[in-house]
Amino acid sequence: MSMTTIRVIPKVRNGATRRAFTLFATTIFLFCPGYVLAQTPAPGTPGPEHEVLQALVGDWEVSLEDEVVGSATARLRLGDRFFEMELHFDSGPLGHAIYVFGFDRRHDVYTVVFFDDSGTYWVTAQGTDDNGRIAMYGEDEDPVMRAMGLDKEYIIVLDVHSPDHISLETIFIDTRTPERNEMPFVAYYLRRQDGGSGD
Repeated sequence: MSMTTIRVIPKVRNGATRRAFTLFATTIFLFCPGYVLAQTPAPGTPGPEHEVLQALVGDWEVSLEDEVVGSATARLRLGDRFFEMELHFDSGPLGHAIYVFGFDRRHDVYTVVFFDDSGTYWVTAQGTDDNGRIAMYGEDEDPVMRAMGLDKEYIIVLDVHSPDHISLETIFIDTRTPERNEMPFVAYYLRRQDGGSGD
């Protein structure tokens, strides 16, 4: 379904303009019932998919290849609409990274924005949940790769193994060949520090 934008117009004295706007707004409500009228919960509020993310709030120990390399804090933002996972590393190429996850109820996809202290840019991706494994696909117009005639494509995976064990993985897609093989880049394993369920 395409997204419809309603432009807010200033007050006008012209009755014809006001009638035209009223007709336009009425048409939007009549012909977009799935988006405007029938959504439950109400449009713009968190839905059941957000509960997957809300359950991960807390403090986590971060490991890389069976070695503890840092810690993470997960919190909710903007009225539980977004889930922020902030990682601090004691060693390795990164010192600080932030994932912001959400669920776009307009398009029924999970979303992520990723930042770290190795650059001044961010990357985004979107995807779906497959039994607790949320794989989100993205593209980045990397100038270096574009200069070589290549596209930069990747997958960011949030894998919920249990309430107390999750992983965050980045996988690059080899766009040099038609096979488009997946190339694992890094996988962080997180264990809950604040009690949890004991799984």
